[in-house]
Amino acid sequence: MVTFACSVTLFVIISVGIIQVTFFDQAYLLGQIEKTKYSELVLAEAAQNFRKENTEESEFSEVVATALSPRFVEEALRPFIQHTYEETNYELRDSNEVSEIIAQAVATVATKKQLTIDKEEKNKIETMIFIYMYHFQSALGDRYLTIFIENIVSARKIVVPLFYICLGLLAFWLVYLYRLINKTPFSFLRYGMFILGTTGSMFCVLAGLLYIQDVLHNIAFHSQATLQLMTHYVQDLLLYPAIIGGILLFCAVLFGGGSKLLQKRQNKKWLKTGSSTLKKA
Repeated sequence: MVTFACSVTLFVIISVGIIQVTFFDQAYLLGQIEKTKYSELVLAEAAQNFRKENTEESEFSEVVATALSPRFVEEALRPFIQHTYEETNYELRDSNEVSEIIAQAVATVATKKQLTIDKEEKNKIETMIFIYMYHFQSALGDRYLTIFIENIVSARKIVVPLFYICLGLLAFWLVYLYRLINKTPFSFLRYGMFILGTTGSMFCVLAGLLYIQDVLHNIAFHSQATLQLMTHYVQDLLLYPAIIGGILLFCAVLFGGGSKLLQKRQNKKWLKTGSSTLKKA
């Protein structure tokens, strides 16, 4: 009972530690954005959807579809995520700024190709920019990211105190266990084997269940770029419990082997002591 309580408490402590270095760390999300080349995915999706919906016949349709750069998107997302994590007000670059960049790109191409933009062409360009802006904002997924980060920030207020509570409980259970068991080295290793083995098994089972359940299956993503980002995010996250579970199980095996070895040595000492006592008698 005490060993199981230690295992559960240790499981919670390590789980909170994993959450601290993943969910609660903005650098982890920013790292996933960089790894998945999220900016490029957003622009590719926005351009693809724009081309499907756009019905305007214009020389500048492809210019509108490819005017924005991945660097622009990344520079917009990075401070947005940082400020959302820190709960400070920050507005993502507004549509006017994006529209101006596209309009400048159109003007540059028109100058190079010596094309004149009449009133009709100007109306077409404005319509195309409006269509592109809609698909760009949908692909960017900033609303989903805002909700995701805000939920993380809210959970932090509960999880951090839980970590210290469980740390205190683990210390209590270990002291209690120390007073219960026979104070021999192999006894410590044996109980340590049970605790680490149970905790490691729990992490491996958790990683397996989360992988099988496909936690993102029931979430409706409006953007394929956001779906790919979160899929990569979860897959990387699942490595933590799987690796930690494996390490704990390996340590449990070492503890088990060590306890048996020490017990054999202790038994030999007892036998020698017993035989020498009998001889003297």
